[in-house]
Amino acid sequence: MAEGTVETVQPGEPTEQDAELSAAKAWFDPRGLTTPYLRFRVVPRRVKARREAGELDGRELMRDGRWLTTD
Repeated sequence: MAEGTVETVQPGEPTEQDAELSAAKAWFDPRGLTTPYLRFRVVPRRVKARREAGELDGRELMRDGRWLTTD
């Protein structure tokens, strides 16, 4: 589970490198579409792990935009 802010990325704003990385990670490249494609940038503020009951204790991984450590 993630909580954060969302920003709209304006057309032409992503750099070529950002567009390449995004396409590789998503296995989809919207640059070839003829219709406009909306992009959003999510800036996480809080992240929690959630898969199994054993992860319930100490599942908060990020708080206030900072990764928590187990040290």
